[in-house]
Amino acid sequence: MQYQEFYAVHAETGKVLPFAWATIRISQTGALAQLYGIDGGQLDNPLQASSVGLVGFRVADGEYDIVFQQGPYTAPPITRILFFDPVQLLDTSSGLVARAEEATYVSQLYSNCKYYETDAAMRADVGQPNPKAGLVTNDPDPDLRGFSIWYGTEWVRSAYQPALPSDAAAAIAAKNEAQAIADEFGDLESAVDQAQDYAGQSLASKLAAALSEAAAAGNAQLVQVMSDAIVAAFGSISYLEPVSYAAGLSMTLAAQTVGYNGNTYAPRVDKLPFTTSGTFESDKFRLIQGVAGADLGATTGSLMVGDRHTPTAIPLNMHDRMKMWFSARDYIAGENPVAATPLVFTIRNNGDKSDKFNHWKPITTSGHATLGLRSADGPGTEVETNPNHIRVRYDTGADITLGFQVTVDNDLARTYLRVGASVGHNESLIYMCRDIMAAINRSAAGVWTIGVHNGVKSVEWDSVRECLTVNHAQCPNAAINVDVQGANFIGMWDAQPAQVDDYKTRVYFTRKQRRDHSARVEWNGSAWGFVGNSQNIAIQSYNPANGDLVLAFLGGVVAPVAVSSVTRSGAVATMVTGAAHGLRVNDWVRSSGANETEYNGWFQVKTVPDTTSITFDILTTPASPATGSLTYTANRAGNVFAYSLSLTRYATNFDPEIKASDEGKVTVNIRNDARAVVTGTPTTACKFVVSASSRSQPEMPPAEFAIGLRWNSASYIDPRSIDTTDYPGMNLWCDGLAGKKWA
Repeated sequence: MQYQEFYAVHAETGKVLPFAWATIRISQTGALAQLYGIDGGQLDNPLQASSVGLVGFRVADGEYDIVFQQGPYTAPPITRILFFDPVQLLDTSSGLVARAEEATYVSQLYSNCKYYETDAAMRADVGQPNPKAGLVTNDPDPDLRGFSIWYGTEWVRSAYQPALPSDAAAAIAAKNEAQAIADEFGDLESAVDQAQDYAGQSLASKLAAALSEAAAAGNAQLVQVMSDAIVAAFGSISYLEPVSYAAGLSMTLAAQTVGYNGNTYAPRVDKLPFTTSGTFESDKFRLIQGVAGADLGATTGSLMVGDRHTPTAIPLNMHDRMKMWFSARDYIAGENPVAATPLVFTIRNNGDKSDKFNHWKPITTSGHATLGLRSADGPGTEVETNPNHIRVRYDTGADITLGFQVTVDNDLARTYLRVGASVGHNESLIYMCRDIMAAINRSAAGVWTIGVHNGVKSVEWDSVRECLTVNHAQCPNAAINVDVQGANFIGMWDAQPAQVDDYKTRVYFTRKQRRDHSARVEWNGSAWGFVGNSQNIAIQSYNPANGDLVLAFLGGVVAPVAVSSVTRSGAVATMVTGAAHGLRVNDWVRSSGANETEYNGWFQVKTVPDTTSITFDILTTPASPATGSLTYTANRAGNVFAYSLSLTRYATNFDPEIKASDEGKVTVNIRNDARAVVTGTPTTACKFVVSASSRSQPEMPPAEFAIGLRWNSASYIDPRSIDTTDYPGMNLWCDGLAGKKWA
């Protein structure tokens, strides 16, 4: 029975029909055929196709019709398919050859045989020529009867054994028959050859007659199927083992074969006999196994050897080819024909910075696969993370650069990450640049927070440098733009960024206009004070002995922290804070809440022993330590020395004048009508207006203040700086083509 395979195909679309049902009927009767598998086991009818629409079965010789059905669709029937197994016709000739060979061996045994009654008698007889046959005819044990061969040292039982006397008679008859054949053809070897030739000629004549009948009936399909079957049968039966082609081979039989350039050839009968020359004689040999050049040159030639268009591609047979979801173009126009190998893979940051082959790695799980990604150094080395690029290798043997592109996934796109590639024949280098943006706010409670952002990790106020520190993802050598936001502060503040390193930027805030200082100062009968609202001015002290009134000009606000204690030693007070205060020498501190009122008021910082303590001068001698609920406010010292400063008398003849001045304070004296300095207890006629302005200094902006920042960088970042703790599971999608020229 012949075995054949078929694909279930949609007649209109040409697509295969996975898991279709095939019904096979006998053409003449319409009855369901009995199907067998390639191993001889029975199969169901209808028979279900595989996932690629393939069915295969054996049936008895004859013509059959096949119908494929998938769901509501029924394909047009395939009718009168011939199943024909020519190998079965050779059983007669094969039996004749075997019989002749057996007859030859049996005749040799009998012609050189010595007879023994028992096996013991035969084994006692050790004086035999080598080799010599012995036949035990009447041993009590039937299993010890039969032929043995003497090999010089022992008797060895022969593979050919007569079980009964009648078998011996049959063997003698076989000998006589073989001898008769030998007499007819000259010797026994020639007899065997002739028997094979006669059997073949008989079969060939029968097959030729069948072909003639089919041709006469006009059945071209049947003629083609029978011809293919005959060639297949005779091309693989009765040939001798091939030998490598070389000079001096004597070719005398049609069954001889030679191997040449991967193919197997037999001599043409009409050219026998001949001796090979050493240069392959294509006119004297015929191809019996292999593929001819003309076949490979046909449009379907690649299908005969597997679909493989580049040296490193994976060969595909037709079964695998049918399972492919898509087919890329095999050749791309260029200066020469180019074979293209697709490259498609995804890499992900795993965060393992200790190993350059593990930080960014290809994804091969969760439904992902790689195509074309390979390294000559072995698995696991295809993706290499370096300080300023990612190296991806696709060692395909390419010698033409076609193209390669990288796309960030949706999460990386939100980080303003920009990627590009330097493309080579068998590798590409992926480079990354980053832009960062953020909105940063100071809440009504005075806390700095991060609003909408990408790449900004934290913010904190640096009270020592009087600036906002922004910690962010790597963004080297960036151009930074800052916009002040918030309707309450439009046009009032400047923000100046200064990048410290790749990961840190400081932002300094200054007022756009100079800081104004103004107040109406009067003696109220017991002390100097302000009338109405003062602006950025404080009364530090008054000395009745010399009439010196000291006014302090206040600069930017310094955020206060909790007070732990205030103590006094002589004329110096020490304030200890519960956290870093950020104060500097010459800053102004206004203490309040002490039960000892001498500790309350404005004091200028004299020294800063450490980050949680300051000292200031105190002119009185209150008890130490201070008690009560102590708090303070603080300002930087204003700078009015280089700017405007004026004192104007107010509704009086007493004139104020500047006795001394520095950047942050001024000493004022009042002169009466006699132009003498007023000392002791002034009169209520001592009143004046002071106004000044000082240059802007870095300071913390007020609550409900906001800025927008953006960093733009053209420098490459370190791919290792993208950490899974910041951006978990970020992916780069890579695809391209590697090419190889074909001359």
